[in-house]
Formats: sequence, C-alpha cells, structure tokens
Amino acid sequence: MPLALENRYKRALQMNRRTFLKIASMGSVAFTTGCTAKPGDHLFAMVKSAEDMVAGEPVWYATTCRECPAGCGTLAKNREGRVIKLEGNPLHPVNGGALCVRGHAALQGVYNPDRLPAPQLKTENGWKEISFLKAEEMIRQKAEAAAKGGANRISMITETVGQTQLALFSMVLNHFGSGAPIVFEPFAHEALKFAYKAILGTPLLPVLHMDRADVLVGFGADFLETWLSPVEYARKFKEMHAVQDGCKGMFVQVSPFQSLTGANADRWIGCRPESEAAVIMGLIRIVAGDEKSRRISGNLRDALYSLSADYTPERVAKVSGIKPEDLAAVGKRLIAARHPLVLGVGTAGGEHSAAAELAALFLNLCLDSELSLFDFDNHHRVEIAGRRVELLEALQAMASGPVELVFLNNVNPVFTLPDGRRVADTLTDRGRFVVAFSNFMDETSQCADLIVPFQLALERWDVYESHTASLSTLQPAMGRITQAPDVGDLFIQMLPSAKRPAENYQQLAAQTLLSSPEHSSYGRWLESVQRGGRFTDQKPSSKTLKLNSNATGTLKRLLSALPEPANAQHLLVSPSIRFFDGRGADRPWLLEIPDTISQIAWVSPALVHPEAMAAAGIKDGDVISIKSAAAKIEVPAYAYAGVFPGTVVVPAGLGHTAMGRWGTGQGVNPIKALNS
Repeated sequence: MPLALENRYKRALQMNRRTFLKIASMGSVAFTTGCTAKPGDHLFAMVKSAEDMVAGEPVWYATTCRECPAGCGTLAKNREGRVIKLEGNPLHPVNGGALCVRGHAALQGVYNPDRLPAPQLKTENGWKEISFLKAEEMIRQKAEAAAKGGANRISMITETVGQTQLALFSMVLNHFGSGAPIVFEPFAHEALKFAYKAILGTPLLPVLHMDRADVLVGFGADFLETWLSPVEYARKFKEMHAVQDGCKGMFVQVSPFQSLTGANADRWIGCRPESEAAVIMGLIRIVAGDEKSRRISGNLRDALYSLSADYTPERVAKVSGIKPEDLAAVGKRLIAARHPLVLGVGTAGGEHSAAAELAALFLNLCLDSELSLFDFDNHHRVEIAGRRVELLEALQAMASGPVELVFLNNVNPVFTLPDGRRVADTLTDRGRFVVAFSNFMDETSQCADLIVPFQLALERWDVYESHTASLSTLQPAMGRITQAPDVGDLFIQMLPSAKRPAENYQQLAAQTLLSSPEHSSYGRWLESVQRGGRFTDQKPSSKTLKLNSNATGTLKRLLSALPEPANAQHLLVSPSIRFFDGRGADRPWLLEIPDTISQIAWVSPALVHPEAMAAAGIKDGDVISIKSAAAKIEVPAYAYAGVFPGTVVVPAGLGHTAMGRWGTGQGVNPIKALNS
C-alpha cells in the first residue's frame, strides 16, 4: 500500500462515526469496533450508547456469511451494539438478497452460551483457562522450538478461507520451515473436480449459468440444499423454472433419494444407488446416436458412441431399475432442448461417483460442445479444498514423521471422517502439541492441547472470494463480547516485525481490497465495504476449450472397474440442509426446525421405503439397527416413498459426542458407518 494511501487509511480509523453515517446511504463500516482493549467499551446499553446510535433505531452492516464455503452476502441488523437479525445482501452477486436457514442461524453461534470465552489449556487435572496473551506466547514458543528441530515440523489443517488468510498461513508456516496448510472440507466435491481434471486438465469447480438452461437433468446434486452454492443456485433455478413468454424450463431428477431438490423437480425418477453412471451412459448412447443431433462430431462423438454402445435401455433398466421408456423420454427431452444442462451426483465420493461425474460432463459435451452454460472464468471458492487422501497422508506423517506442532483452524475431522477414531488417536499422541482455533469444544478440539477461541465472521475484518470474479468483505457488525483475537492477527504476530505483511490483519485485508488499480482509492474502498464487496461484471469468456484426448480412456477404465450394483440393502448418508456437515448441530434454531422432507426435528431419522417397512413389520418411530463393516448405528425409521426400494437414507450432521449442551447426544452420526 502506498504511504499516502496508508496514511489516509489510518485517518479513516479515527473518523467520527456520526460523520461517516452522514455520507453512507446503506449500512456503516465499524471502523472503531474492536480498537480498544476494554470490553465494556464495545457493548452499548440504553443508558450509555455510542454517539452515532439512536436508541431503538437499527443500523445495518454489509458483511459475508461464513457458515459454508459459498460465501453469501449478508446484512446484519445492529441495535444498541448487538446484532439481532441477519438478512441476505441484495447487492451481492452470489445470493442476491436471499439467505439460507444456516445463514440465519449464524447469529446463534455468536451468542451461544457454550462458546469458549478464553483459551483452554489441557493439563493432567483437566482443562485450565489461560489468558490470550499467554496462549499467543505459548504458540510462538512452540513454533520456534519446532522449527529448530528441522524442516516440516509444523502441520496445519484449515477450513476453506479467503486467499488473503490462506496466503498468510502459508507465509507463517514457510517462515518456520514447513509447507502450506491443507484445506479440508468434508464436502470437497472431489469426484466433480476429478471429472474436470480428466477432461480439461485442471480440477475446476466453475460457476454454472443454470438460469439460462431450458432443460435441466440432475443425478443427485442437491443444489437447493448443500451442493456448491445452494442459495445462488436456488435463485438461478427459480429463474430457469419460471414461466417466460408462455414457456418454462423443465427439471428432471434421477437419483436414489428424492431430496428437497428432487421434490422440486417436474419429474423425479428413482434409481438404484451407484447406478447413475450407467444411466448417464445410456443417455450418451441416445444423444450421440441421434442422426438429427450434430452438436458434437468427429473423433469424440465416435469414441463416446462406441463406449456407450453396450448401455442399451434393457441393460440400463437391469442395472438401475429405470424403465426403458423413462430413459428414452429423458433422452428425447435433452435432444430437443436448446440449452440443456446436466448435473452429476453431488457430494458423494468413490469410484462410482467419479465415473458418474465424468460421464455427466461428457454428456454435457454431447449436448453443447462449447459448454456455454459453464463459466470457466468464475469458480467456486471450495475449489481450493484438498483431496481426502492428502489429509490422510498428513495424518500419517504426524503419526510416523517429525511433526511436533499441529494447527487446526475451525475443522472437525474426528466427527466428519468415517475413521474419526484414528484421527483422534493421532492428535492425542503425546509426541506433539496440537493447537485448535475453535470457539466450541467439539470432537476434534477436545483432542487438542490448547484451544484458542477467535473472532467470528460477524466480529472481524476479512476478504473472501465467494467467486473468483468477486471479492466479498467482512466487517465487525457488532461490539465485541469476548477478548478473542482475529486468527489473522495472531498469525501476523508470530512473524518478526520486519517480515510482517501488515501491522494487523485489518490492514492486510484492506490492502487486498485496494490491490486492484480501479479500486485503489479510499472512496472506492469505502464503497466496497459499504456494498459488501468488490463486484465486477463478467464478460462472456472467449477461451477455447482444450479437451484431453485421453479422457474417454479414463472413463472406460472407470466403467470397466465398477461392479454391477447389487440388490442388497444400501445405506445412503445425505448432507443435511440444516446442519450441513455437522457444524451447525449446536444451533437450537436448526434443531427445532423440522426437516423439509421428513418433517422431523431433533433426531436422525432413517428414511425407508414404505413397502420395506411393511414387509419387516416396522412402524414409524421404531428403532432399527443398521450394521456395516465399519460400525453399527441405531436410528428411528420412518416411511418415505421417495427412496429407492432397498435403500436406507440417514441425513448427516447430528450424533455429536461433544458440541455443547444442544449438539451433544442429539441423533446419531451415520458417517461412522461408512467405509473409510
């Protein structure tokens, strides 16, 4: 940042808030929030309020939701120094004013009585509360001692964060002779990224122009619930599905389970679990073999037609349970569409999912060789999440290597991984010191030696790339209720003064926001924070797709390695629209809101086909046992016709053994019954 600009920035911190409000048309920037050391200066009561506050009059702050990697824009309603309501930011390009139930419930994370007020140090006699100053000094000493032992003595696992914070983490780890952090997300969309890498050479997660499609066919991607950016795609689906000029788009969902997304389809077709790849190959055979359709030609069309030749309607029906006439009807719709779009299987992993995602991308190429509904200049931030095997390799390095210090930034792999017990054993090994940056005592943080609470999204400054084409801002929307630091400030303090990228993380975030030449002035910075980010209009890409000629060979190998789907009972663990991967399970609002499909609250239901229930003599609410090679769980069963016969669906998110008074002991965790 230029010196003159830096001086203007410092003067902005001293700006009278009443003066600023006079020039702001929407919201405000909490310049002075968190600047002093006394907590009493930040919570305002009716008898003594900040000079810009009017008792009973709310002030709105534009910031960014961080309840999932999507990064929707939010408006925080502040009254007398406290945020009391969250709404969607209508100016934000991701959510356009809407906000999901998890975004609304973010408020309960701030005021949760189980939120840790101070660092917790594990001792022989249990947890001991220490000061933030002592915790920061302890972390610095442990890092310096680990670095003296050699290279790669520090390991870090973090949630999806903005590029500014991720670069800071890497800078600090590099200073201490260690590699970059591992970005861990339970729903990392690995199969989808694998498909893009196989065909285009890079593991992308591009934004989709779903709103421009006229026929949409999905195979389980629950874009109205948890897939990629659900609020964004709910908005785009509404546009696509609305009646315009007497016509409306059509949506067909083919999946083993009719989720909320499938319930909103014009037609839902049930299929056997792990048979989606065969269904998609059957559609490729129909589309590629249609004489009137020449959207794709040459070697690729010939290769796909040859590869799909064996997937006749009869074979697909045998494998998937879908009637040949239903398969033909879907294929006919896709051929007749002007702007068709095909979605894959969603967040599921494994070889079946990889084959299905790759086949779905090839089907899109058959329908539109330019992939014009794919925005390859604009990606979802969760794209940076690493593969699960990378995390497992890091854990193996901890168990057998020289790692002496481990940082865990707001992650809970002990709960969200099938083999969580092995993760816990690795973290609790006394040969290393584990620091968890966490506000709650969950399954992973209780394995740490030191737990350090940090400022939540509504309390801190930051920038976050919701899309690569937009830079969303976070600002303190309320007074501080704890003395917790920003994680960014803590990491900056770990560096020597001469190597620090900024005086504090607030200044570092401002530098990122001001890095663009057209947004380098103080006025543009002020406007960006007021609007909730720096948003630019994206022009259509002129890039030419370069397809990997060996991609069809990859698909052939995947398909040949897949076993025929069996008729045995199949456990399907679905992401939860309320709890996501389990991080929202301690929010009473989310617990007491009935599930949109089952209309059941507080417990983990097992959704079973009514015919299977009747055959087994099971009634709604009866507890059934589900046993796999990994574990045995007991859950109440409920009849639901939107489940393929032979399939039992249990939503994820509940079953915590440690997550405060509301999250602990509610429901079961079906993830532990899956193969690792």
